[in-house]
Formats: sequence, structure tokens, C-alpha cells
Amino acid sequence: MPDHHPQVVADLHSQVRDDLCWTVNSPSLVDGPNVAPPSSIEPSAIDPEHLARFLDGQRQSQRVGVYFEQLVLYWLQHVRGVEVLESGLQLRDGNRTIGEIDFLYRDEMDEIVHAETSVKFFLHAPGAEPSEYPGPNARDNLERKVAKLFDRQLETSRGRIPDVTSRIGLMKGVIFYPLSANGAITEPQQRPERLSANHLRGGWVRMSELTKANWPNGETWRFAVVDKPHWLAPPATASERSLGELQSAMQQRFDRGQGPAMVSVRSASSEPERLRMFVVPDSWPER
Repeated sequence: MPDHHPQVVADLHSQVRDDLCWTVNSPSLVDGPNVAPPSSIEPSAIDPEHLARFLDGQRQSQRVGVYFEQLVLYWLQHVRGVEVLESGLQLRDGNRTIGEIDFLYRDEMDEIVHAETSVKFFLHAPGAEPSEYPGPNARDNLERKVAKLFDRQLETSRGRIPDVTSRIGLMKGVIFYPLSANGAITEPQQRPERLSANHLRGGWVRMSELTKANWPNGETWRFAVVDKPHWLAPPATASERSLGELQSAMQQRFDRGQGPAMVSVRSASSEPERLRMFVVPDSWPER
């Protein structure tokens, strides 16, 4: 780890510990066949300094999915203590790469498990095509990702790795729903197939509607833009802004052509995060 001020190091250790807890403890985004069973971990079971050193030794990436995989690998190896046989295993047909297996491991029951991992953030956009659940990058969507993970990726080991006895998908994430005028999220009555009733929820708002959202009165609300790859647990430390400052920052961001921003919303009178939301350009989800 590079030399940092002790407080910066402490904040990083706190963040990676919280992100690992979120990775393990957060509810599955999906339900149905081949979904990884729930697991839990206590913060006290994690050595954050060891975890930070482990992450430093991994390939550096700002991609949230890569970071999530690294946290899963640490959980398997250093918390559960199972034997990880392969991670990121490339499958080839001659000179052609035909797929990759996220994890092969021998579990506590001595069975060989093929696990595929995914962490995803989708926004419910009523009337959007081809899906009403696109990602911040609207080329991605919930239905496509679920089909890819369970129908394609988990099938890559079948017939190629005969020792596999079970296949599971570990899919975590958040669905963000439109924010209503009173700052509440508005959900549809019907959920897509395989979207878990217990999934994590957030809100989203267009740039032009940001100041129109009627944040509950009587409290001072603070907003912090959440940087990749730490989109998982609430930020341990972040530069908080007033609503006006957030609006100015978002306008500059979108003027530069950047995409939607994840924002942590807190009340000045209480420490925990009150809401996670996306602020999107007015043109979203059009590309």
C-alpha cells in the first residue's frame, strides 16, 4: 500500500471491511434455481489490514465487478477457508476463448462447486425498451444479465469439468426506483421474473428534477458522490455537498458527457446512510 496519512489508511481499512461485509451479508438480487444460499459474516471476523494487503496484491481495477470478485475470493480463501481450485479460469476451444469460470472450489462438504459472481445496479425506468430495468449504462439490463449468468455462464462447466457437483450464481446488487415528489421510491406492483422480493432498493432522479424532489423537511440533507469501485457499502468517508452544490457538480459532470452518478444521501442529524440514489442526465436511458 502506498504511504498515506494514518486517517486515510484507517478510512480505507474501514471501507474495504464494510464492502466485504456487504458482499457476503447483502440479500441476493435474484431467487430461484442455482442461487447461492445466504451467508453472513461479522465485521469482527475480518482483519481489515490483511484484507487491504490482499486487495493490493490483486489486479488493480476501478471496475466494480472486478472488485466484487476480489472480495468474494478473499471470503472463500481467508474467511471460509475453502480450497479455491481455480479463479478466472479461461476455457478454450483450440485458439478460441469460449468462456471463463469465475470460481471452482472445494466446499465444506468436499463437493466441487462452480460459482459465477455478479454485482449489478439497475434502474426501474417504466416504458423503457427493450427492458424497463436498464443499468446506468443503458446497454445493460436486468433480464439480459440474469439470462447470461444462469443460462450461459453456469453451463460452461457442464461436460467440460466433470468433477463439478453443483453450480451456483452469487448475484448481488440494488434496484433503483424513481423518486416521487416526497422523496420516496415508487415501485411497480409486478416484479420481473427471478428478481427477489428481498432485494436492496434505492432511488433515482433526472438532473432537471433533482431540486424538485421534496426532501423531507426539518432536516439538513447532505449528498456525497460515490466513486468506483466502492459502490457497495455506504462510504466510510466522502466529500459531502448541499443539494445546491450537488446540482452544480452534476451539471458539470453531464456537460462533460459523463454518465449517471451514484450518490449517498445522509441526514446531518444522523450518521447512517438514509438513501442510495442515482442522478442521471435528462436524456437517459437514450444513448
